Amino acid sequence: DALAPGGVVAVETRSARAAAAAREGLAKAGFSLVPGAWPLPDGARSETGGACVALGWDVERLVFRVPLDDGAPAPAAVTRRRSCSTTIAALAWVPRCAFAFDVSVGAALGDVLYPASLVGEWRCERVLTAVEGDQTAAEGAWRALGGGTTPFVAGRAETYETRFVAPAAAATYEFEGRDVAGVVLDRAFELEKRRGSGGAVSWDPRAPSILRDGDATLTVVSRTSEISEAGFGFDELVRVDAAAGGLIGGAARVSRLVRVKRRFRRAFAKDGRRVVEGLEIVKTYRVLDGVAEADLPTSSAKSTLRFERPLPV
Repeated sequence: DALAPGGVVAVETRSARAAAAAREGLAKAGFSLVPGAWPLPDGARSETGGACVALGWDVERLVFRVPLDDGAPAPAAVTRRRSCSTTIAALAWVPRCAFAFDVSVGAALGDVLYPASLVGEWRCERVLTAVEGDQTAAEGAWRALGGGTTPFVAGRAETYETRFVAPAAAATYEFEGRDVAGVVLDRAFELEKRRGSGGAVSWDPRAPSILRDGDATLTVVSRTSEISEAGFGFDELVRVDAAAGGLIGGAARVSRLVRVKRRFRRAFAKDGRRVVEGLEIVKTYRVLDGVAEADLPTSSAKSTLRFERPLPV
């Protein structure tokens, strides 16, 4: 087990400040830096369940040796619980900025893939159910993502049309042992319909992670998604670049980081029609000098989503 006493822990940091904090915090917890230990061996495994992979931007990669318990030799076998507790205890020493995210990275590749059965238009009912933390930050994110000028009030429902289309480059997912061509959200169509006005929205399916809305630009900088029999969904980090306004004014622009997580499941309406029900959680993060403290959201807003096919005219 890589996290057993005497084993190693690999850390990928996304800024010089985060790397310095990781070195300081893990050293205080008894971990020792192992120079020249990167890259890790083939097949190295993350404790979150995925493979250890290099990120798509410049990072500093550090490897630390796990301290032995009370100086005793490493046991022949160690439980995962004991291994993980060693690491958790060490990470408790790491300052907050060790989990920073560099918001200046480029756009994420690809797009969120949805089940083929969603192709076409749907009517979406959205209800804002809860808001926590900085109300101003939460409302700013909500409006940037399409909320427009409607009141930002918990319990208020919106109804608008949305649409799923074939991606610019064909992409598939596995369903019941076979590959199926998926679809993607028409982001410009949904934004325009949700706000109820055309506006100057620009979105190219060939570069799906970038959406321009007037003088604001929304760029997805990190993305994970999945489709399974239990449901489907995604987790995206979105950089919102817009005019600073307020006391700064002029041509100054600021960047904000927003995390959008959606999870959907297939269901049935009372009359037997197929519907899609979902939950959305949007979190905002403070950005200083181009780095966001990605483990410390300043606000969180939760909404329910329900897709139904439009009734025939």
